Amino acid sequence: IWWICLGAIALILLNAARTWPEAGSLLFLSDNDDLMRLVQVRDWLGGQDWFDTRQYRVLPPEGISMHWSRYVDAGIAAVLVPASWLLPMPQAELLTVVLWPSLLGCLMVLLIGLGTNRLLGPLAALGALVVFLTWGKLRGEFTPPRIDHHNVQMLCATAAFYLAALPGRERLFGALAGLATAFSLAVGLEMLPVLALIPGYMALRHAFDQPGAGVWLLGYGLALSVTAPALMAGQTPPAAWGVMHCDVLAPPVLALAATGIVATLVPVLAARVLQGPVLRILTIVALVVLGLWLAAPLLTPCLAGPYADVPLEVRTLIESRMIEALSARELIGVLPDLLGRSLLPPVVILLLALAAAVALWSRLDGAQRSGLALAFLVALSGLAVSLLQIRATTLMVPALPLLGGFLVHAFLQIPRSSALR
Repeated sequence: IWWICLGAIALILLNAARTWPEAGSLLFLSDNDDLMRLVQVRDWLGGQDWFDTRQYRVLPPEGISMHWSRYVDAGIAAVLVPASWLLPMPQAELLTVVLWPSLLGCLMVLLIGLGTNRLLGPLAALGALVVFLTWGKLRGEFTPPRIDHHNVQMLCATAAFYLAALPGRERLFGALAGLATAFSLAVGLEMLPVLALIPGYMALRHAFDQPGAGVWLLGYGLALSVTAPALMAGQTPPAAWGVMHCDVLAPPVLALAATGIVATLVPVLAARVLQGPVLRILTIVALVVLGLWLAAPLLTPCLAGPYADVPLEVRTLIESRMIEALSARELIGVLPDLLGRSLLPPVVILLLALAAAVALWSRLDGAQRSGLALAFLVALSGLAVSLLQIRATTLMVPALPLLGGFLVHAFLQIPRSSALR
């Protein structure tokens, strides 16, 4: 498995070396978010306050508040500042936009490779890494010059996914998953549906007395309840801790997190009283409904959408010009090739994996079944949302490599003499 991971890392580093001479032109042609992130890092290193993420170049002189996490700026700066000691700043910036996504890609390789190997073996891990290296929607977020925050969120959500799917060391894995969830929410809220599905799935496992699920939830709830407020405080000025922002880690998101933590932990802590899956599931539902009702004053303003507080001219531009905000039906007539590149690979992998799971389910062990069930849940929900907004294909990212690895595992179960093989 280590040779397989090293091979994948070598491909990432070779791609970084190949793109280094053309980093400047790639940056000019890149996504606006990458350019804005570089400007934000420049401003911070140039003296802008840590808590001030207002971008004064947009609608000057007032500017707009970006609500982008300084934690990502700090990671990029950790590469940029040492590079600036050796190179002129323009060259150091170009080196940074090559190194930063490549380093994150190497971490993703280790996460996917080692996690899939633990569940399905090394050849399945090879299949999972092939999915990572070839699906443009996933690979593209970890290639130069992608320095926006989406790859960090994908990395954190994938970590939480594998920490829930892997067996053993439940309390530690739960705590690490809570930490990954909190950091992903601090960076942005795009992966929130997946991050909510994972503990929800573990709560269902506990309701049916699956071993280790309750201990996992205890570690997860404790870690999330401590780290999420701490991370919010670390990037939000104290005067704004009570401001009800809907597009960043703030009181509304903390209220949702608190509702989920209480709803999933009460059945664990009261397991002797709440016997049986029906009673436990009903308790979870009741606590979620109660929590949402209590948090309604915080959550109701957020129903207007993430761009409600953005100036009208900017909101109009975003809603009319952002291709990633279009639905699958709208993309068919505008950019059918983009729709095919984004949705065709996950749909094919998902359908084949579902067929293979039906055929092999009785031959899988408990950990494999649990991991695959979570993968199907994440992938199917992500696919459903991506039909409404194409950028929601990112919600399938944590699960799709594992499903690709499972296809290799399923192929190996077919006898060599079989025509099906």
